[in-house]
Amino acid sequence: MRAPLPLMLGTVLLVAACGSSGDTPIVWEADGDPIRIAQDACTEEVSVLMRLRGYPRRPGPETPQYEYRQIMFARCMGRKGYVPE
Repeated sequence: MRAPLPLMLGTVLLVAACGSSGDTPIVWEADGDPIRIAQDACTEEVSVLMRLRGYPRRPGPETPQYEYRQIMFARCMGRKGYVPE
């Protein structure tokens, strides 16, 4: 059974569009303060962890989840190479 012409043409165009755009290298540069970036990443990571465990994302300071969030945040920052001052 032969594939219809529009399907074959669409496949060829898709493969051509995904090809290389030349020899231009991608240059990455640091964007901002590394400590702030690590803090943002850890805040997001800990928020997801809190949500997955069924805890509130931003627990009040009087709850046990608040201390748990602080511990998890400190561990995340430690994995990224930062220690509390």
